[in-house]
Amino acid sequence: MASVTNGQRSLASLAEEVDKAFLEPCTIPRMLAMSAGLTEQYHDRLQNSSACMLPSFCYTFPTGEETGHFLALDVGGSTFRIALVELAGRAQKEKGMVMHHMIAHKIGEPVRKLEGTQFFDWMGARIKEVVDATSSLHEDRGGAPLRLGLTWSFPIEQTSHRSGKLQGMGKGFKASDGTLGIELADLLESACARQGVAVAVEAVINDGAATLLSQAYLDASTSVGLIVGTGCNTAVYVPTSVIGSSKLAGRDPAWLEKASRVVINTEMSMFGLGVLPRTRWDEIINVNTGKPDFQPLEFMTTGRYLGELLRLVIVDAVEHCQFFGGVLPPVLAEPYTLDTAILARMEEDQTDDLAPSTELITKAFELQTKPELDEIKFLRNATHAISLRAAAYLSAAIHAIVIIKYPGFKDRCANYVSSLIEEGFKAGTGPPPEKVVFEETFEAALFGAAVAVALAIPSPESIADRCRKVVAVGRNYAEHISELSSARPAQPFWFLKPTSSLLLPASTPSSSSPPPKVIVPRGIEVAHEIELGLIIALPLISGYVMGIDVTARNVQWEAKRKGLPWSISKGFDTFLPISRFISKSQIPNPHDATVWLTVNGQQRQRDSTALFLFDIPRLLNDISKVMSLEEGDIVLTGTPKGVGPLVDGDVVQGGVEVDGKDVPEGRIDVLVENATAEDGYVYRET
Repeated sequence: MASVTNGQRSLASLAEEVDKAFLEPCTIPRMLAMSAGLTEQYHDRLQNSSACMLPSFCYTFPTGEETGHFLALDVGGSTFRIALVELAGRAQKEKGMVMHHMIAHKIGEPVRKLEGTQFFDWMGARIKEVVDATSSLHEDRGGAPLRLGLTWSFPIEQTSHRSGKLQGMGKGFKASDGTLGIELADLLESACARQGVAVAVEAVINDGAATLLSQAYLDASTSVGLIVGTGCNTAVYVPTSVIGSSKLAGRDPAWLEKASRVVINTEMSMFGLGVLPRTRWDEIINVNTGKPDFQPLEFMTTGRYLGELLRLVIVDAVEHCQFFGGVLPPVLAEPYTLDTAILARMEEDQTDDLAPSTELITKAFELQTKPELDEIKFLRNATHAISLRAAAYLSAAIHAIVIIKYPGFKDRCANYVSSLIEEGFKAGTGPPPEKVVFEETFEAALFGAAVAVALAIPSPESIADRCRKVVAVGRNYAEHISELSSARPAQPFWFLKPTSSLLLPASTPSSSSPPPKVIVPRGIEVAHEIELGLIIALPLISGYVMGIDVTARNVQWEAKRKGLPWSISKGFDTFLPISRFISKSQIPNPHDATVWLTVNGQQRQRDSTALFLFDIPRLLNDISKVMSLEEGDIVLTGTPKGVGPLVDGDVVQGGVEVDGKDVPEGRIDVLVENATAEDGYVYRET
């Protein structure tokens, strides 16, 4: 590069300083030292920081088998996006996550100034647009609330997986005026209700967690989600045992019992002070941020700061090297006026004469004459050094990265991380080398919000795994008592069904595979009993499940006649088909729902839970006096009139309605099949 010597120094000497300042720290030994220093900071702040390494309430990770349609929202500082997302399963590969409809709205100054509930009413109206546009995809839900996940980029005091108390939003937003401390889920659900849209907020997460969950849904090996753009942040799934007890203080003991691992929001941008070397241009940015040393990593690696670093280098070159003839372009006079996208476009230019970069700079900087080739080379080399260091510092801080907007940036990070792992192992300071793959994610904020909703809904498998006992209430409907000529009880009574009798629904609601089968042992005469089930979550319930209490009626009658226990009649494998999990929002009043059952399309049972002889509080109170109800237990609340026989080949369907509309999650579909195994159970009179 030729020198320009009319100023206080040559352009070549400044170029040499830039290269040394930005690239000298980017050697593997120095990066390993940075990584070690960052590791110490991570461990320290996992124990006692209230500002970073923050555990979420998300303690489960996607299996890739979660399915359904969900509303997903992404609320940022400048944009509000709404989509209807379908999760179809990891096995569907690229079709595993589908966005059926998405609308993006700019959040301009008028919207930022909306106070309190007015802002949420604005959101509710936008949500209604998507709900109306996609009605054909969720019309089978009837009036059941649409399950909603929210990626929220503002401070909240998180109180559960589904919500948190609203805090000051900053950035000119007035939405917290008069709503400070109110549950975000309540504000959003109420706003949608005013638009005539029923939603149930099931998950609130940040953008880092959304990125992690969206990719983990498709790839089980995913371990870190990284956001790099206007800022940087990561979310990681870690054992709760490495988190300081103070960070989990006040959480429900039941949550702590279940949460062996949890997604944490690292607030990674806050790390690196005293560990990551700075240039003199970094120091200028740091001092002028308003919060010096608050986000060291972010100031040197992301977004507008990369453009500002190049602008400051240009200011130096103009003042001391007669760059651009010693005149700073007016468009670069103020901080942060150099768009980082310009750096990306210059790095894309691989031509010998750098003509595309020359045209770009001439136009972007509003120059009257085209710059010299040496000046363009200086800018391109400075751009490369700034970008390379950003990749190196990020690589020292993370194990996986998701970035697509800066050419070559992802590959640089991949190469650095691979080298760090290999050299760390050789030096005896790291684990054996493993292949690290960097995958790009798309629309992670929306897809991740949908996955977070799915994780909030217990799968049939998890319901079965967590259930320690099934308590089945008998004789809780007067007309059922009459049809069996039984005595009306003066107080609740119940019996137990083994958890091995649970028969889970098909793997997905839309599965084309045959329904699960109730297997009837030889010599057994079975009857159906549809019931609303309660899933226990101390001190109350977490939700509902429909169940069919299949009963070996001839075994039961014989046992009663002879004064014998009749557990056998209730306990055969497959004798308790259940539905999927039903949230409390879908059955707002469990004493005003209609349970039903059909056999071969003919209605057998249909009655309202308003006919309970003993209401749910009484049932739970009486049962708890006898035996401890534990987290995950199922309590069946009794069956209405209409119980009847089932025979080989019968197609049985059951469910629950609220306000005359079927609750899709409450559907049960099973077939009845006689056992054929010669060595199986055969009924013989005792």
